[in-house]
Amino acid sequence: MGPSRLIPPHRYRAIVGSLARDEAAFPKIEVNRLFVRASPVKFVHAIADNGPSFRNEKARYNIPNSFSALYLADSDETAIEEARPTDSTAGRSVEPLVLARFHVKLPRVCDLTSEDALERLDLSSEDLRKQASEDDDHLMPRSLALYCKKKLRANGLLTSSATCEGKNLVIFPDRLMLNSVLQLRSVRRIRQARTR
Repeated sequence: MGPSRLIPPHRYRAIVGSLARDEAAFPKIEVNRLFVRASPVKFVHAIADNGPSFRNEKARYNIPNSFSALYLADSDETAIEEARPTDSTAGRSVEPLVLARFHVKLPRVCDLTSEDALERLDLSSEDLRKQASEDDDHLMPRSLALYCKKKLRANGLLTSSATCEGKNLVIFPDRLMLNSVLQLRSVRRIRQARTR
């Protein structure tokens, strides 16, 4: 990964301060459905673990060394596409993968897929989906996550996938409440074709 280029916390706080002008722009929804997570087989024992995201400088919606998040996808295809960039073998797909289905019931989720909400903030879904080449590319998504988590007391985010047309549910585990559900429904092993 090379030397860390972590953004200083004050840069996130400055953006969070500017977002506070329009709290109503963030619709809060309750999700109550199945979501999927893909993981290499060797990590199946930690399929619901958010720990790696705490130090992951490539993660989009959590600030490394500040707070972590559990990323789930809305479909098998989205989960597989999201797992693909975790591979470090020159663009080849991770094989085999495990797909885990979770029933998730989570109130107070900020819906960042709402085009109206993003427009009110002078953002587009592309602003949140662009591939990161530098740590600065995650400045806005991470600032939104911080704002939603700390200021709006959100339990998670619903956001467009950066890798495909699907959606991701980003859960802040330390915000899970008694009226939340994260229930493992099934785990299955799959093999996928190499893409390159």
